[in-house]
Amino acid sequence: MSPDPAPSLTSEVLKRVQKRETEALNLFFETYFDRAYAYVFRLVKDTYEAEDLVQIAFMKMHRAIHTLDTQRDPTSWVFAVVANTVRDHWRSRRYKQSLRDKPLDEAPLTDDLTAEDLQEAQDAAKILERALGELSENLRAVVLLRDYEDLSYTEIANVLGIEEAAARKRHSRALGELRAALKGNNLGAIEKQS
Repeated sequence: MSPDPAPSLTSEVLKRVQKRETEALNLFFETYFDRAYAYVFRLVKDTYEAEDLVQIAFMKMHRAIHTLDTQRDPTSWVFAVVANTVRDHWRSRRYKQSLRDKPLDEAPLTDDLTAEDLQEAQDAAKILERALGELSENLRAVVLLRDYEDLSYTEIANVLGIEEAAARKRHSRALGELRAALKGNNLGAIEKQS
C-alpha cells in the first residue's frame, strides 16, 4: 500500500502550487512523482515509456494547476490526469504501431538475486506482474489504483470517469481473474478483498 500524501501539502502549500511557486511545485512533484511513475510503469511495462508518460502528465498538471481544489487532497486529481494521459497514449497511433512491432515473447528485464528467499520473492513478483499484465487495461487500472495506490472506490471512479459501483465490480472481476491465473503458480491464495 502507498503512503498517505505528505502532511506538508497543506491548503496553503497547494495555493502556492497554483501560483507556480518553484519550491511548492518541487514539493508537489516530489510527493507524487514516484507513485505516478509506479502506477504508469505497471500499466505500460516499459521504463522509458513510463518516464515519458509521467513527464507528459506532470506537464498537463502544470498547465491545469489552476483547476486544482486547494481544499481537498489532490491525489484523485493527480491520478485522473495520469490515467487520462495513459488512456490517450493507448489510443494513439504511435502506441498501436509499437504493438505491431513488439515481439510477443518480450518480457521486462530484472536482476538475478542469489539469496534463495529473495529469489522466491522475485519469482512470485514476476508471476504476479505477468498475471496483472494479462488483465484488460480497464481491470488492471482498477487493481493498481485500489491495491497499489490505496485509492477508495469513489476516488477510482473519479479518476477513471466511471460510477463507483462499476469500480467495485471491475475490482472484484479483476481479483477473480488474478486468482484464476495464479492458482497453478502456488500464489492462488490471494485474499478476497471487499
